[in-house]
Amino acid sequence: MGSRSGKLGGRKTIPGGSGWVQICRVTDAHGGDPVSGEGGETLSKKHTIFSSIVHFQGPGGANAVKTPRVLLKIVVSDGNALGAGETEFIVIAGAPFTVSGSTIYVHAQLVGDDLGTVQLPPTIGNVDVFAVVEVFVTDEDGQCIIPTSFVPSPVPLVAGAQVVTGPRRIKNVRGYNSIGNANADLLMFFDWPIPGAANTLPPNGTTPLWTIPPVPTGAGFSEDFITSTRFVMYGLAWVPSTTDGTLTTDVTGFFRVDVELYNDARSPGQLEG
Repeated sequence: MGSRSGKLGGRKTIPGGSGWVQICRVTDAHGGDPVSGEGGETLSKKHTIFSSIVHFQGPGGANAVKTPRVLLKIVVSDGNALGAGETEFIVIAGAPFTVSGSTIYVHAQLVGDDLGTVQLPPTIGNVDVFAVVEVFVTDEDGQCIIPTSFVPSPVPLVAGAQVVTGPRRIKNVRGYNSIGNANADLLMFFDWPIPGAANTLPPNGTTPLWTIPPVPTGAGFSEDFITSTRFVMYGLAWVPSTTDGTLTTDVTGFFRVDVELYNDARSPGQLEG
């Protein structure tokens, strides 16, 4: 029977500007050193890394970080932790990621864009910038189906809504454009409300997180993110727009929008529904 060493998961604060911060390490080994596995035989197993951002702190108002994200660096090797060749994966935290190997390291870094190219600084103004990240690594067949929940439209037809607040991962959005709407509006989704936001919904000129192309009057739409990641840090809001690129709200653009969310990235005190 193989031994398991290292942390199988944990919660860690990731400060801005800190580079890669190690959250946990897992080693599967027969005998040898109980920490590194050196001198023992190793087994390559399947592991699934679950991650969740449970809190983000940053400035509000004009200095607010529009799209804070946490990147994970998952380093996998087949062999002991000291001498094996390594494979490195860079993924956005929030979506389960499955790997096969005998030693796994999980690191995290705080960035300010969806592409992970801009590392956030330790402070903006006088406000410390950090995220709290949770990680859990399953053993072999430990992967499970993550339950989801639907957040229906607050009223049957509405021209925009705040769906949830706080960090959440999105599985599916679906609905239709009202037959009474004269416009084939674009449907824009936002990581909202940013800290210090004065508006319940994003104001005109706001850049969306993503956009569904124009939905004809009376037509339905559905967008699924099972094999990709759509993650919000502040919350999820949607608004119909008459222009692309940035928001121009169609106040008469009544839609029905239902959102299916994964239940693995929820923290206490969040708005839902």
